Amino acid sequence: MLLKENHPSISLSQAQQVLRKKGIMLSTMGIYRIWQRYNLGKRPEEDPLSPLGMAVPETECVMKYIKNIMNKKTTPNILKTVADILNNLPTYPSELERQGYYYSAIFAGMMEILLTEWMRLPEETLRLYNILIKRIEGMRIPEVRFSLKVWAAIACVELLYLRKARKFTQECRRMTMINARPHYWEFFGDLMTFWDEYRVAQRFYYKVLVQLKDEEERRNLKTKIVNNHIMAGEYRQAEKILRRSKISSRVQFQDTYYLMLALINFRYARFERMQFYIQKALEIARQHRFRNTIYVVTICLAAMNRALGRKKAAHDILRRNFPLFKKYSVKSEIMIIKCLYNKNFKMKTNYKKLPTLKLLDMLKKTEKTLKARDYNRIFEYAYKKGLTGVLHRYLVFFPAPVRHLLNRNKKTGLPRAILQFPIFNRKIPIFYIKFLGNLVIYRNQKYLRIRLQPKEKAFLIYLSFKMGEPRKSIPVIEVYSNFWPKSKNPSSLLSHLLVKIRKALHLSGHILYITGTRDGQRIVNQGFYIKNDFRDFEITLAQARALARAGEWGYARKKFLEAFQLFRGRPFERMYDNWSEDMRQVVLNSLEHGVQDFIQICAEHRNRKDAMRIKQKFLRIISREDS
Repeated sequence: MLLKENHPSISLSQAQQVLRKKGIMLSTMGIYRIWQRYNLGKRPEEDPLSPLGMAVPETECVMKYIKNIMNKKTTPNILKTVADILNNLPTYPSELERQGYYYSAIFAGMMEILLTEWMRLPEETLRLYNILIKRIEGMRIPEVRFSLKVWAAIACVELLYLRKARKFTQECRRMTMINARPHYWEFFGDLMTFWDEYRVAQRFYYKVLVQLKDEEERRNLKTKIVNNHIMAGEYRQAEKILRRSKISSRVQFQDTYYLMLALINFRYARFERMQFYIQKALEIARQHRFRNTIYVVTICLAAMNRALGRKKAAHDILRRNFPLFKKYSVKSEIMIIKCLYNKNFKMKTNYKKLPTLKLLDMLKKTEKTLKARDYNRIFEYAYKKGLTGVLHRYLVFFPAPVRHLLNRNKKTGLPRAILQFPIFNRKIPIFYIKFLGNLVIYRNQKYLRIRLQPKEKAFLIYLSFKMGEPRKSIPVIEVYSNFWPKSKNPSSLLSHLLVKIRKALHLSGHILYITGTRDGQRIVNQGFYIKNDFRDFEITLAQARALARAGEWGYARKKFLEAFQLFRGRPFERMYDNWSEDMRQVVLNSLEHGVQDFIQICAEHRNRKDAMRIKQKFLRIISREDS
C-alpha cells in the first residue's frame, strides 16, 4: 500500500519486481487486491473522483462539523477556516504529502480544484491544475486527467484565454470519443456550456440521461437540461421538464430553480413574477454559488428594466455591480456587461470567438446598419449555438433593429409577448409611482404634474400592486369593500374614480375599464404597466442581504444605503382605507427589518457612523407612524 502511495505512477509489474527484491513474493492480482482495499486501484466508472483517502473516525467527525457550518453560512473567512481544517486532517493534501501519501494527496487535491471551479475562481483553478497535472504524470488514470483538462478549459474560457481553452477542449473532445462513458459525456457537456455551445452540450446530456438509473442523479442532470432549453429559447420544453421532475424539492438546486423560472417569466412578459423568483433566489444564495447567482440576477434585473423602457435604471444596475464582477476576475462576464451598458466599447477580435460575445458584436453592428439580412444572420447564429433565449434578453439593449422591422411590417422572429415589451411597442405606456414619501408619478420616464386626492392616490398605489401589468384584473367587489365599505351605491363612485384616474394618467377608456365575467364584474388592465418604488426597495434589500452573507461587506453596504435612500418620507400619508392601512404596516415592517439587519452588520464591521445615521433617519419614520 505504501509503495503505491509513495510512487503513484508505479504499475503492478513494477511493484511486483520491487517487492521481489525485498523478498516479498506476491502475484499481480494479490497486489491489485491490496490496492483496491485501500482505494489505490481502478476508480469506479460511475464516480471516478469519489475515493479521496481513508475515512478514519477523526475525518468523519470533522466532516460532519464542516457540513454543519457550511449549511449555516458561507463567507470567504469561513471557507478559509474550512480549508485550514481540511489541510490539517490526516487524509487531505498538505498533511498527506508530509506523510508521503502522494497518491491520496492527488485525489484530495482534486477536491480542492473542484471547490475553486464551484466557486468560480478561475485563476486559482489554473494554479491547482498546474500542480496536479505534474503529480499525475505517468499515472494511468484517464478519468482524472480528463477532469483536470475540463476544469482547466473552463477556467481559460472564463479568463478569455481562448487559445489555451481551445487546445484543452480539443484534448477533452478526443478523450471523450475514446472513452465513450457517461462520466466523460456529462463533463464534456458541462465544458460546452461554458463555450456557449448549448446544442452540443444538450446532445451529450441526453445521452447520459438514457443510461442513468438513480433518480437523484437524473434530477441533477435534468436541471442542466432545463437550463440549456431556456438558453436556447425552448421555454415550453423547459416548463414541461420542470413540471414532471422534482428539482424544486432539492434544497441545493433551489436557487437555480428560481432563476430558471425568472428567465421563463421574462419570455412571457410577466415581470412581477420574474422579480418574485429573483428575490427568492437571492434569499437562499448563501448556500450556493453566489458569484453565478449575482451575475444572473444582475443580467435579469437589467434586462427587465430595459424591456420596460427604463434605460437609466438598467444601466445603473449594470454600472453599480460592475466593480464586483471586476473583483471576481471572470473576464467573460466583464466583457458582456461592458457591451450591454457601453455601446461604444470595442472588444478584442480574439474575444469574438466566444459565441455570446460574437452575438453582442453582431447586435452592435446590426443596430447601425438596420439591415434585415444582418438581423436574420443573428437569429441563424443564435439558433445554431442554442443561444436564442440569450438573444431574447440581449435584444432589449439593442432595440433599433426590431423597431425598424416592425415599422416596415416585417417579421422579427420574436414571440408575441416579447414584441409587447414597452421597449419595442411604444404605444404601451409605463407608469412609475414613488409612494415611499410624497406621491410622485412618472409616465414613460417623464414627471406628471397632477394633483390627486388621498383616495385617488391610494387607488393608484392599489392598482400598482394588484394589476400592474397588461391582462391583469381585479373583482370590483374587492374594490367596493375596501374603498367604500358603507356606501349604498359604490359602482357610481368607482366609475367616477376611474374617470379621474384615466384623465390624470392620459389613458383611453379601452385600456382601463370595467367588464362583466362569469364571476362578476372586474376592473381590467388592457395595456399599460404600473410599477412602484417599494418593489425596487425589496429587490435591492434582497441583494444587500445576499452580498452581506457572501462576505462582500463593502458592496452590501452600498446596496443597503441604496435601498434606504428610496424612502423619502412617510408612505400612505392621509390614506385610511383598509388595504392602505395594512400595506403601510407591511412596508414599515420591511423597512424596520432591513434597518435592524443593517445595524447588526454595521456592528460586526465596527461601522457606527452609518448605523446611527440610518437609525436616526428611518426609525423616526416608524415612530411617527406608530404614534
